[in-house]
Amino acid sequence: MLRRVNDRVPKDVSFYRGLLDELWGIFGENRVLYASDWPNSDTWAEYPHIFRVVHEYVGSKPRAAQEKYFWKNSLAAYKWVKRDASQPG
Repeated sequence: MLRRVNDRVPKDVSFYRGLLDELWGIFGENRVLYASDWPNSDTWAEYPHIFRVVHEYVGSKPRAAQEKYFWKNSLAAYKWVKRDASQPG
């Protein structure tokens, strides 16, 4: 999702907001989930930079949508099996 502009990768979420809004609108909060392409993404930016952009973007959404994006949607997609009482789910 990152873009290179004049040999640099913008670090401000506002640069990506239009694209992220479009993707969020197309897929909706029930069909998006967090994933990374690390270590391949290191050719664009270090992982903390990439995570900060998506975290800041999703952080502007309601808490329920944030939880779906960061973990609840993966439960549905991957059918995770709860193996310990301390695990959410």
